[in-house]
Amino acid sequence: MATQQSFVEYVAEQSRLEQRLSFKKMFGEYAVYLDGKVVAFACDNSLFIKPSAETARLTAELPQRPPYPGAKDYPVADQLLDEPDELRALLLATERAMPAAKLKAAAKGKTRSEDRSAAKKTAAKAASKAVPKADAAAKVKVAAKAKAASKPEAAPGAKTAAKAGATSRAKSAPKATTVRKTGASAASVAKAGSTTKAATKAATKAKATSRSRTAPRKRAAK
Repeated sequence: MATQQSFVEYVAEQSRLEQRLSFKKMFGEYAVYLDGKVVAFACDNSLFIKPSAETARLTAELPQRPPYPGAKDYPVADQLLDEPDELRALLLATERAMPAAKLKAAAKGKTRSEDRSAAKKTAAKAASKAVPKADAAAKVKVAAKAKAASKPEAAPGAKTAAKAGATSRAKSAPKATTVRKTGASAASVAKAGSTTKAATKAATKAKATSRSRTAPRKRAAK
């Protein structure tokens, strides 16, 4: 049978330990804490005191039985519920005899919880800082798009100027070709003229040589 809450409230009232005594429910029963240490269990509406060598004298006349299946025998202090002073003295002696290991474990668990809370706060702070950066990046992106959108308005004029330049170059190209061709023709004519002059000079020289050869013969005939 599970322990009723009214029973643990009665134990707290009779012990007169006020806020120093607390209870934690587990599996339908209760663990009894004094100054953060487990000193007893409330099971089946009975109060089981944690055994120790230091309290053996105080619990010598109390009946003993296991608070739950598989547990060792615990002194049962039900008869002390009507003896507040003796109940209080027994609970205080048990608290002094119990190690503070579980209290340290609770402190460690609290530290871990605080660490997790601090980590969450740090993550939230980082996320809040990242939002303005994201907004700034979005604004830069929008400005870039607006700038890119404004460029096509000037593009037609630039394209027209480029087209006019290309047309001008195309028109001037035949003239340049003609000039080059004309220059080439003039060079050819000059070369041909030079060749003709050389040929005429050679012919004149040959004629003079022929005359010089026939002159002695005429003199010999006279």
